[in-house]
Amino acid sequence: MKYFFGFIIIIFINACSVKYDSEMQNQSEYENKRVIEKLQKTIQSLSLDVNESEAKKVASIAVLYSKFLAHEYKLVKPPLYHNTLIQLGLKERGLCFHFAEDLIKELKKQDLKTLDLRWVVHKKADYWEHSSIVVSAKNQPIQNGIILDAWRDSGKLYWNNFLKDTRYIWIEDTLRSKYYGNVK
Repeated sequence: MKYFFGFIIIIFINACSVKYDSEMQNQSEYENKRVIEKLQKTIQSLSLDVNESEAKKVASIAVLYSKFLAHEYKLVKPPLYHNTLIQLGLKERGLCFHFAEDLIKELKKQDLKTLDLRWVVHKKADYWEHSSIVVSAKNQPIQNGIILDAWRDSGKLYWNNFLKDTRYIWIEDTLRSKYYGNVK
């Protein structure tokens, strides 16, 4: 009986797996390009000083690397279910802060001059704590930035203006922003 229960769990986990590798192959380049261009324009609209090339790099990495991370983590939908599997020791990575940490590190490699990368948290030190990142124009308030949340939709990047993301009440984690991001 215990083997039967384990077998059912394995089938259930695999049935809910997020497989962006095959999805990305089937998804048209046009669709990725369209989403990246829309995010790029939104990033560029943060300030006249935002470099077009930097905005394009950030948009491309944010959209495509989020899907890559979901594949690397062998993510299972929905995100809270995946979190449970991590807590049970059945999965290793894929919590919101893993996505935030890995994505911000990848973006930081771009040595951005006109954009700031910041770490934000909802309900810090609470059971429902949630981490994400914000991209903003250099030296501009975080409230004028854009949330980049790769965890919320299981590797499909959610992005929105900071103040329009009403699902969470974000505050900046200044220590993580300084450590992981590119703010002083």
